[in-house]
Formats: sequence, structure tokens, C-alpha cells
Amino acid sequence: MNRSITAGSVVALLLGAGCSSSSSNGGWMVDEPTVVEELSAPECCLFEAGSGMVFVSNVVPAEGDNPYWSDDGIGYLSLLEPDGFVRQEKWLESTSGQILNAPKGMCTCGGRLWATDNTRVISVRLEDGTDFRVTTPPGALKLNDMASDGTHVYVSDTGTGKIHRIGMDGKTESVTTLETVNGITFFGGKMYAVSWGLHEIYEVDLSGQAPPRPFGLAEHFTNLDGIEVLDDGTFLVTDFEAGTICSVSSDRKTVEVLARMTTPADLGLNRDDLSIYVPSLKTDTVHIFALKPR
Repeated sequence: MNRSITAGSVVALLLGAGCSSSSSNGGWMVDEPTVVEELSAPECCLFEAGSGMVFVSNVVPAEGDNPYWSDDGIGYLSLLEPDGFVRQEKWLESTSGQILNAPKGMCTCGGRLWATDNTRVISVRLEDGTDFRVTTPPGALKLNDMASDGTHVYVSDTGTGKIHRIGMDGKTESVTTLETVNGITFFGGKMYAVSWGLHEIYEVDLSGQAPPRPFGLAEHFTNLDGIEVLDDGTFLVTDFEAGTICSVSSDRKTVEVLARMTTPADLGLNRDDLSIYVPSLKTDTVHIFALKPR
């Protein structure tokens, strides 16, 4: 059975299976989502402002006990238009010369697209997907999300709890540790991260002089996956096991549910039109929500 997307595949405006929307949330609300179907365990969506396109990492589940972390050489990256139209099913795919196993978090920096791939970080030219390069942080176990400050890229390792910094020359160093760290992002010159196992959001000191500072909201979450920050300082997080997309007020005191859906993973944010792209790992879909002020 061919489970791949094809260019021009149908995008339906519907309330997807296992998904419902909520109108209440500390200043923001969402409409019913546009649902892009026939992906293969999408884990991360990245809106690339320069091109206005959306990259989606497809893990493609493997056989056996470790379906989302297998070095099986069958993962790929898709390219979507902002409305969800599939521009290119396999913008970057695995070949004998450039292995992609189970790609997850992505970011851009230095004219390149970067993505985690189990124990490796791969990068290619953003314009055409060429010049495939591999960086392997020492001791990496489960590299998960990526973010950039414009000069370096950063990668979280959920397996070791480390956050690594990688320079454009490939030099890699560990900058801090946060147990089961998952999603990471930058806003206002600061890094923010979520922990899968600690159910919490953190402000991260990249100098390593102070431990990550928790928001004190762990009671609201189950297993956090992705994080983004709106221009007004509102935090958006996805709770994978709880099946929720939540907002957290800029004062870090109020948590509200924006929408409910199955296994929301690492979301992407389009700041221009305030839309979010949320992959559903276990339903092979991406949900596109328009954010609106209440």
C-alpha cells in the first residue's frame, strides 16, 4: 500500500479524527483545522519564512519494538505550501549516499536546513536540498528538536538530557542539561525548552551557569513535545499524550487548551498570518490552525 503523499493531494477543511477545537484561551482562539493527510508519522513542522513554505519530517515507522528511533534508512522530508498543498512529497529522501532514518526536529541557519536523525544531525542547502552533511554530537542517544539563534544551531537529546550547540564549522559542545528535554525554541534572545518526563516548561541559561528555570506549571501537562512563542509573549506547547495544544500566558501563570487532537508533536509557527502547523504522529496527518485574538 502506497502511504506517501502526492503533489496536489486533497487537503480537507474538517475537524479531523480525534481532534476538536476550543474557543477559550487567554487571548487567543483557533478555528477548525485544515487537515493534510497521507503523511508517514510526521514529527515536526517548520515554517520557513524566506520561501513561505513548510517542511515536514516523516519518521516512517519501522517494524519492531522501536518504530520511531530505528536506523532503517526510510525517513524523508516533505515540502508543503502554506495552505497545506503538497508541493513535493519527498523533498529530501534517503539514498545510498545520504541516509535519512527517522528525521524529527528541524531549523534553518547559514542558508541550510538542519534536522535531527536519531544520533546524528543532518544538514543540506535550503535552496535545493543538496550538499548533504552529517554532524554527530558525542554520546548522542535520541536527538529530538532543533532551534537556531541565527549564528549556531542547538539540538536537544531526550535520551541524555543534553542540549548541544553546533557551529557552522561543525564544532559541537554541550551547553546545559535538562532531564528528557524535548522541544526547544528561541524568543527575545532567550531559549525555552520543554521536558517530556518532567511535564514542565523551562527558561534555559545557555551559559551553563544556572540550571534551567521551571515555570511551575507541571501539574497542567502530561508529556510535552513542542514549543513556540508568539510575538506577544504567549507560549504555545503541545502535550503529546494528553492530546492538547495549550497556550501559556506571557506572565507564565495561566494555561488554557487551544485545541485537542491525537498525538500532537513539534509544531511550526507562521508569524506572518498567525497559523500553526501541528503534526499528528500516530494519525499520519498535519493540522493547520489559524490563530485569532478573542
